[in-house]
Amino acid sequence: TDGDAVNQWNDLSGNSNNMIQSNNDSKPSYVSASNGVDFDGTNDSMKVTDFELGSIMTTFVVSKLDATSSIFLEHSIDTNSNSGFYFSPEGTGNGLIRNSGSYVLSMDRNSWFGIGQTNVGILKYDGTELSYHKNSVNAAFTNPGTISNVTITDDLYLFSRAESQYFGNGQIFEILIFNNALTDTEITKVNYYLSKKWGLESSMDSDGDGIKDTYDKDPIDATNRVYVIDTNTTLTSTVNFTSMGASEIEVTNNAVLTIQADMTFPTVNINAQSQVILNSGIITGPVFKGSGDLTLNNATLYSSEINVDTTQTSGHLRTNSTLNLPAGFSQTGGALYLNITNSTDIQNLILQGNIQLNGNLNITKESSYVPIPGRKFQLIQLNDYNISGSTTVDVPELLKSYDWNTHPLILNGSTRVIFSGHPSIGVE
Repeated sequence: TDGDAVNQWNDLSGNSNNMIQSNNDSKPSYVSASNGVDFDGTNDSMKVTDFELGSIMTTFVVSKLDATSSIFLEHSIDTNSNSGFYFSPEGTGNGLIRNSGSYVLSMDRNSWFGIGQTNVGILKYDGTELSYHKNSVNAAFTNPGTISNVTITDDLYLFSRAESQYFGNGQIFEILIFNNALTDTEITKVNYYLSKKWGLESSMDSDGDGIKDTYDKDPIDATNRVYVIDTNTTLTSTVNFTSMGASEIEVTNNAVLTIQADMTFPTVNINAQSQVILNSGIITGPVFKGSGDLTLNNATLYSSEINVDTTQTSGHLRTNSTLNLPAGFSQTGGALYLNITNSTDIQNLILQGNIQLNGNLNITKESSYVPIPGRKFQLIQLNDYNISGSTTVDVPELLKSYDWNTHPLILNGSTRVIFSGHPSIGVE
């Protein structure tokens, strides 16, 4: 029942390492809403009597702290002078393992665990390194050191030092202690189990690939770095998905992704019945593809390949390389820019089908551009498709040294604009 005092917390491993508190004044209380055990930070604590553990171990603690606390677990009355270990959410000493007179200390003076949010803390010693982790398989801090792996039998204290000081303030939800050093694959699987069980997908990155579990297509495979958006989402703050580690963005399950800020994307895959709407900001993404819909309203999009049904109502669609446009591309306003640089001999607008342009098609150039006489330059590759609509083609002046390939623009099925070796435009 909510608020009841907890005198015993049962060990589900089958080893009967039950947490006990017989002193009524020191018993923590049960919180039914969160299914946690709450410690008051004054004198609440629990312990396992005669707990056996060697130096090599992996420990997981799921907790929500209400205030800065010095100790999660300590396997001795004081590990500073006795064999055992302690695990702390503070930075003066995140973890310490002592055995047979030698010790390894993990200390980066960083109060790392946080207050007011449920997190997963991990302490691991593998015989050569002591590390602590938060919400990920990736270590937050690692310190080398070698000590013996002699089994220690002593009391294990939860949220206190020997039930006399350093009392913790907050809730503990789950504790897992393994008597071996788990591999990264094993830690990842335990992370995801805890992430799902305690509803931590939005803060956990179980496999350490940079993508939170809630968006990770495969949260236990760090090599699969697809970021999935499967519910209607509006992004109003700048995000660099590429530096985050995502290799692809997948918009699926009829979701609508609306962008209202600067974004850097890897490849964006828009599945059937899903949409990406670019309302504002500068958006960079090499490839937009799929069987869904892309709408460019009032943003600037830098891309080299668009292979998804696309409507441009306003804004700018720019490329510094080759731009592939699909048969479903329809422009009702705004401007499409092809940029001429010094570094590329051929820059194309390549059509994958008939398209419609009803805004400007602007041929721009880098400010540092220097014409090279005789260089062949193919601007538009129609592939026997048509560009229809009512558009204005604007070409800069300093292109006289180029030898243009002759590729026509077909406007409304009859008007031809020909680029023929000089910046003037011939119209038939």
